[in-house]
Amino acid sequence: MMRILKRAVFLTFFIFSFFFSLSAENVLAKTVLHIPPHSLQNMEDLVYFNFIQRAFAEAEKRKVDMVILEINTFGGEVDKATDISGIIRNSGIPSVCFVNHNAISAGSLIALSCDKLAMSKSSNIGAALPIQLGENGKYTAVNRKMITALANVFGGLAEGNGKNSQVAKAFVDPDLVLTKKKDGIDWNKPGPLSITSTQAVDVNIADYIAFSKQEILKEENLEKAKIITFKNSFAFELLGFLGHPAVAGILIGLGMIGLFFEIKSPGWGIPGTAGVLFISLYFIVRISLGASGWGAPALFALGIILILLEFFVIPGFGVAGFAGLFCIAGSILWGYGDVSQGLWVMASSLSTAVIMVAIFLRYLPKLAVAKGNKLFLNASLADDEDAEPHSTRIFLGKNGVAKSDLRPAGIIDIHGERIDAMTRGDYVEAGSEIQIVAIRGSVVIVEKKDKITDH
Repeated sequence: MMRILKRAVFLTFFIFSFFFSLSAENVLAKTVLHIPPHSLQNMEDLVYFNFIQRAFAEAEKRKVDMVILEINTFGGEVDKATDISGIIRNSGIPSVCFVNHNAISAGSLIALSCDKLAMSKSSNIGAALPIQLGENGKYTAVNRKMITALANVFGGLAEGNGKNSQVAKAFVDPDLVLTKKKDGIDWNKPGPLSITSTQAVDVNIADYIAFSKQEILKEENLEKAKIITFKNSFAFELLGFLGHPAVAGILIGLGMIGLFFEIKSPGWGIPGTAGVLFISLYFIVRISLGASGWGAPALFALGIILILLEFFVIPGFGVAGFAGLFCIAGSILWGYGDVSQGLWVMASSLSTAVIMVAIFLRYLPKLAVAKGNKLFLNASLADDEDAEPHSTRIFLGKNGVAKSDLRPAGIIDIHGERIDAMTRGDYVEAGSEIQIVAIRGSVVIVEKKDKITDH
């Protein structure tokens, strides 16, 4: 009996020790979150900012022991990089920036924001002179006041992490002179400083050179740590694609073309619906990325209302029309959250609109507006005189009244019968006397009576 009791006690102790050791191992296990270079890494937009923001939120949720932020970028706008720098410095999680090839311009600001800086062999850092678009369309350096202020930001980040603040300032200030005796490097050339990984280690900007994440873990005494790579979701990848200035411009261009053709056609159909969807998608993306609130789409809607008033209420094209165009342009810039990039969006949307209009003008003579939701009629049918319906053909040469504005399509009244018709591109106001001058298939072509008289 005693022997059985001893074996039971021993077995219980063994099982308890085994599970305790597993639990202790799990508690003591170290984890590191690796943030890779984003596939759409572009600090000129909010996509990369959101990527970093969500990555550090994940790091705090998992309570990781360290974050490795890997970057390879030629930079972007300073304000976006400054926001990213704030996320890194306010996280409270030890961070190592791994410069794998390049940390140029705003990228060097992000690199200096991490607690430690590791660089791959032959990589580069620096060249962060802030520039702006000049009046002649060329980029020039900003004023001296801004250069000095940004240089102090770089210097403060370096100093806060125990690094060479003067060299960090020289990344920004093109007039700063460095000496090897005092600063670790001789530099008196005009222009911002840019250095290699070896030089960065020598002048105390980088902590060490590393060839991989595993070497960083070894340097940080985390060889056995579990590496978790943060991956972006498909939804944010899609937002990044749709948020690109060129793609955003195409969305706006297609949307405006759709609305334009809807205004020129009677009723509501496919072009208007597609136009609203394209434009809505543009603003949904911008709002999802945090670039703007609901004010931008509200301003756009106001612009559309003003243009509709100009088309249907106020004759000609005057104050309301120009005010509408101004509201639309302002909403696009507001929606993008950045003037320079917003201008690129407007340029892209204008190019899209011009191309689409050119295509329609090329093929519009072969197309005609048909009844109902069938927007276009096949050219071969439209040119076939034998296909004329008898009920419409009898009205050829008859006079009538435009029941709606023809822009160029609309509704006319011939002896009490309402007929869908269109002009040859002219605008005819509702109530004007018209005459049916041609019939192509089921398409009725009209002209204003006073224009026929002028002929």
